[in-house]
Order: sequence, then C-alpha cells, then structure tokens
Amino acid sequence: MHGNGNDFVLLENLTQTQQLTKAKVIKMGDRKKGIGFDQLITINPPKKPFHDFYIRFFNTDGSEAIMCLNGVRSVGAFLWKENLFPKKTIILGTKSRTIQIDPTNSKQVKATINFPNFIKIPKIEKGFLKKTVIQKCYFVNTGNNHLLIESSRHKIHSYDLSALSKVVRARKFFKDTNISLFMRERGASKGGKITLKKINGKLEMIGPAEFICEGIWQKK
Repeated sequence: MHGNGNDFVLLENLTQTQQLTKAKVIKMGDRKKGIGFDQLITINPPKKPFHDFYIRFFNTDGSEAIMCLNGVRSVGAFLWKENLFPKKTIILGTKSRTIQIDPTNSKQVKATINFPNFIKIPKIEKGFLKKTVIQKCYFVNTGNNHLLIESSRHKIHSYDLSALSKVVRARKFFKDTNISLFMRERGASKGGKITLKKINGKLEMIGPAEFICEGIWQKK
C-alpha cells in the first residue's frame, strides 16, 4: 500500500502469525532483490483493553521505527478492505501513542492523535538549515520526529526532497527525522495532498491510503 508516495508492506498477525526476523526485513526491503518499501508494518492483537490492534513499524535496515502517520492510514484501509474490522473507528496502539483511525466519505482515511509537541531547534542547527536553503520550518514530535518545511506554491515542486533529506539526516540532531514540505494555503505536493486540522487539542490528518498489490513471500 502507499500513502502519498510512502510505500508500505503490511503483514497481519491476526489470522496467522508471521515469523519475522531482522534479516528477513532487510531482504524484503531490498528494492532490487526483494519487494522494497519505505516501512514494513505488522498488525498485531492489542496489548491494552481499549485498543483494537497493536502496530509495529520496521525500517529497511531491520531496525524498529516508532510511528508513521502515513502508515497508520494504510493500516486502517487494509483492515477495512480485508474485512478484518468493521468500517468504523479503529483505535490503534503503537510504541509511542494511541491513534484513532476513521473512514471518510471518500477514499481517504483520517488519523487523529494528541496535538504534537514542538521541539526547539538549537541555534547551530538553525544556521545549518539556512545553508541548505531552508528558511522557515518547524520541528515536531508526532510519535516520531518531523521537520516541516514551509514553502510557497511556486517553489514546492522545485525541492529535491530525497537529496535534502539525506543531507539533513546526516546531522546527529536530525537523525531518523521525517522531512516534509507544506504550504499554508491549500494545495498538493508531488506526493499528494494532506489535510491537517487542529481540533480540541487533537491533530487530524486526512490523506490517501491506496492498495497496490498483494502476494506471498516465499524466501526464507
């Protein structure tokens, strides 16, 4: 599945238990010799009574990630598509926080979390960011760290986000940080459109979660 261009392999440990090792995650994440993904997500039975499921996230190097809002929208869409849960509100537990997933009247999915914490960027890191053409940005924690770069409509398509991410993440302070572009006015980036709203101390994110394909992993 994918959400705004972030692609995910989803494994459900509900109807059967998937045996997953670090080596297997690395093999599956290889885009030339495996399947390839931005993250692998496992859907597991809940750990707490008020959760419907417990979700884990894995990077292509086999390490475990904390959370991904693009990914949890795909989890909701997958559970509804496979009839593993009624098409209504889903409460997901993750390593860092609880997330509410809701269907919408369109093909998009809504994810709701407590409003993120803003993180102060040290002066030396602000200077570094300005040298990389980043003038205005926000550093927030939504369960994992995000650097949100404000851009105007006419510049948003000119960013080489992959190259920029590589440079920024090389800094120890921004290690494992997700990097995104946004506009204050409504609009879409190359990846797609996300709608963000602050309501009663909560953050609502509405965006696409699309099915790509399914299959059976046959390698050991």
